Amino acid sequence: MESTIDKFFVFLGDIVSSRKISNEVAFQRHLEEICGLLNRTHRNEIHADFKILKGIDEIGAVLRCASRFYEITDRLLKELYPHRMRTVLVYDCIDGGVETGDVSKMDGRAFHRASLMMEELRKSRLLFRLSFGNDLLDAMIEGQVNLILLLKSHWSQTERKVIREYEKTRNQYRVAEVLGISQQAVSKNITKSYWKEIRQIEDKLNAVIESYVRGLCGGA
Repeated sequence: MESTIDKFFVFLGDIVSSRKISNEVAFQRHLEEICGLLNRTHRNEIHADFKILKGIDEIGAVLRCASRFYEITDRLLKELYPHRMRTVLVYDCIDGGVETGDVSKMDGRAFHRASLMMEELRKSRLLFRLSFGNDLLDAMIEGQVNLILLLKSHWSQTERKVIREYEKTRNQYRVAEVLGISQQAVSKNITKSYWKEIRQIEDKLNAVIESYVRGLCGGA
């Protein structure tokens, strides 16, 4: 029987249309800052830090626990806007370099599968792939994440600004004051974006993910 001792969650990200980035140096610096933010925020879940793997195109990380992977994916897309990133998450064995704590020095079936899935993802307009071992549950979660990301990709710049401020305070009048618009405009943008409905779906999705990952990790 195969041991699960060396099983981890491998996270790969790939910038969409990276060749269109005009200032590569500034973008790489920004991507490094985002990786640092994720490393600080999710320190307890990370085995190998988020880091840039190839130029400004790809990032990677290895997680001990992936119960908050949707939060990580969503945060990445928020911080990278207007650029987009495809992401892949695979739960499988790593048989080389685990002790280094450096994702760029690791290898194994999890990485090979993640790379193949990323190649498939590049051929589509979707932004997310998942493989944890239960094909039916994986497909359901993957589909729901992609639908949410597609909805959010159609938010206008104004909607994004309103939602970003509203998520900080949950106060429409405060958002109106910060952005210099009316409270009615704030309310209209929140309604138009389906933010409240998406949040309800995200809450249920995160509960499913947490239960799923806990089962994989033996209840840890």
